[in-house]
Amino acid sequence: MIDPVIKNEFRNRLHEQFIAVLSTVNAMGKPESAVLYYWADGPEDEIRLFFATRRDSRKFQNLMERDSVAMLVGTGFEPDSIQIQGRAELLKTIDGAPLLAEFSRMLDAKPNVELLYRGAYLPQNPFGRIEGEEFGVFRVIPDFVRWMRLNPETNKVEDHQVI
Repeated sequence: MIDPVIKNEFRNRLHEQFIAVLSTVNAMGKPESAVLYYWADGPEDEIRLFFATRRDSRKFQNLMERDSVAMLVGTGFEPDSIQIQGRAELLKTIDGAPLLAEFSRMLDAKPNVELLYRGAYLPQNPFGRIEGEEFGVFRVIPDFVRWMRLNPETNKVEDHQVI
């Protein structure tokens, strides 16, 4: 059982971030990875992660054939990462479209996100322009979650299995 204080810190970390690496499995059984935006939502006792991808992408096609995924959140300089394994479930358009619109608003509210839109990476929030059904929204249903972090009090790296 994970300590409630650690679980709360974990949840805060998961909600602060919005960029992850997602790995899927292609038709030949080989892994394929891509950087994407994700968002976390839901009640405190549940881990609910969502992401969107173009319906004509390899990622989408892989997920339509095999729903197994692995995600890595936290690829910065500090020893702090969240490793997630599970499956991805395509949401119906009627369920996914409002989530995508909410994510667009959440993304615009993130601190320092404007740095992405100053021409260095993206011209503007890409999710603010998404219309129609060219994108699919997936929910990640985790069956394993581990958080590796640097404990600020002991200055030691810790692993916490959340699920």
